[in-house]
Amino acid sequence: MANIMLLPENVRHSLIAWRKELNAMGIRSTVTSTLRSSAKQKKLYSLYQQGLTKYPVAPPGRSLHESGRAVDMVVRPPNALPLAAQVGSRYGFKWAGSKDTVHFSYVFPVQGVFKAVRKVFRSPKIPKPRVIASKEFGWQAGKRYTRQFIDVPPHCK
Repeated sequence: MANIMLLPENVRHSLIAWRKELNAMGIRSTVTSTLRSSAKQKKLYSLYQQGLTKYPVAPPGRSLHESGRAVDMVVRPPNALPLAAQVGSRYGFKWAGSKDTVHFSYVFPVQGVFKAVRKVFRSPKIPKPRVIASKEFGWQAGKRYTRQFIDVPPHCK
């Protein structure tokens, strides 16, 4: 399983919300690839050119995986893939189609996706972080303003 924490925050939150909805529908998903380095992309592309990969691979510098804007995800059962892609489009993901069944690109999200993501992450049990003003930063930098620091909420300690 790939590390989704490497993805940009908006992509990660949309992916989590999407997978949560799929899970509620009884569709299982496993993320197999997220962010890739250029070196890893080059290696995968080399294997693709040799015919050693099951799925297509973009040339280095042309893959959305290099910027964290794409994920490879296996969906079970396989016949639920079109439905999963339809649900994913509500969270800003576009399916690559039948030639690359595991690839989903993160495109600009459609209207309402942020509301759906916010709904998934909202919890009344979690207190709002406390903002603390500190003069130390201002004096250290030689300026006469204060910098705000966010205190760690109790549930994170």
